[in-house]
Amino acid sequence: MRPLLVVAAWCLVGAPVWACNVPVFRYALERWAPAPYYLGVFHTSDDAQSVRDLLGTLEDRPINIHAEAVDVDEIEEDDWRLAGVELDRENLPWAVMFYPPRGPHPSPIAWSGQLDKITLDSLISSSIRQEVVRRLLTGESGVWVLVESGDREKDETARKTLERYLAKAKSHFRIPGVGELDYSVTDAPELPAFYDSAVHDPDEIIPLKVDFSLLSLSRDNAAEQGFLAMLLNSEPDLDEHADEPIVFPMFGQGRMLWALVGKGINEGNIFESCMFLTGPCSCEVQTMNPGTDMVMEFDWWGALEGRVPPPPEISPEMLTGVAPLLDDEMDQHDSVAMVSEEVGGDERRETGISREVASVAPTRPAAPEDAAAAEPGAQGIGAPVLVVTGAVLGGLLVVVAAVTLVLVGKKKE
Repeated sequence: MRPLLVVAAWCLVGAPVWACNVPVFRYALERWAPAPYYLGVFHTSDDAQSVRDLLGTLEDRPINIHAEAVDVDEIEEDDWRLAGVELDRENLPWAVMFYPPRGPHPSPIAWSGQLDKITLDSLISSSIRQEVVRRLLTGESGVWVLVESGDREKDETARKTLERYLAKAKSHFRIPGVGELDYSVTDAPELPAFYDSAVHDPDEIIPLKVDFSLLSLSRDNAAEQGFLAMLLNSEPDLDEHADEPIVFPMFGQGRMLWALVGKGINEGNIFESCMFLTGPCSCEVQTMNPGTDMVMEFDWWGALEGRVPPPPEISPEMLTGVAPLLDDEMDQHDSVAMVSEEVGGDERRETGISREVASVAPTRPAAPEDAAAAEPGAQGIGAPVLVVTGAVLGGLLVVVAAVTLVLVGKKKE
């Protein structure tokens, strides 16, 4: 039995099941803070002050990075080799950024290279990411980032497929139930202390709707190399598909689902991802849901409270190609049947690969000094929910959707 199935079975049999009718994408936006990356900057004693000054520019910025200056004269290099870091003193200062923790295994490296102010700023933020933030704050359920292959025919095929079926999904899927959070229940994890949900109602600021859009990203975009590294290193074998278009659905506070690759960008897989995003949330565990967080410089809580405006809209020229969704009429033929058939059909087995539970999601943010005390899960995130008669059924649906999505993982040729 695969690890995720073991976890799912344990959740159903050995623990209470929480469920609510808030869709996953909205719950993630309001409750799942992005897990932090670790950025280690290795330097000699001669560079210590300049590195500290550079990292000091990150202080008080709304960003999910824990940065640390590391003097190579004070560490054993063998300790860092265990984490996959190879140091060359000729290239110091040298920076290595790790993904958020993904269970008991060492976090993979998201990016490494020589670090200066320009490079650091590009790691933290970029035009594409700011546009993703803006769209998510308009209420979009998911923003799909298409990393182009460079092959015009393949990229155009992928783009048209996404445009067609995202528009179809928009017209097909509906918000489950009433879709209101109950903030009165007290036995769920707390929100950040500064977030007063009794005063600030996100529904009054951000519309609750089903909507999807598409952004195209060239691999040659120099300003987006940091973001591209985070996307393309997020799964161990994506580098084997450099000649294929790859799409990443993004939702919540900059969280992405696993990639769809090449011919895996098809009707069934697109609908499956949309079904997960718009389905009812388990309202408890961020780490039990598929995907990983991206580095985003933005005050999400301030935006949810109405104190911080969304980023300004960025022109298509700056984004190197924004693809609007088609608005033509979509045939509703076999929409529901297609989902059930594709999930279990032969096409899924031909184009999908399995996903192990160890790489499902990051854990709670923690600085190194208090990492031992950190608990699994999101950063103090988790929503109060009503315990109703349909909770068990709702939780079962969520687990089934999550298991299906994770087992499929990337869809490839």
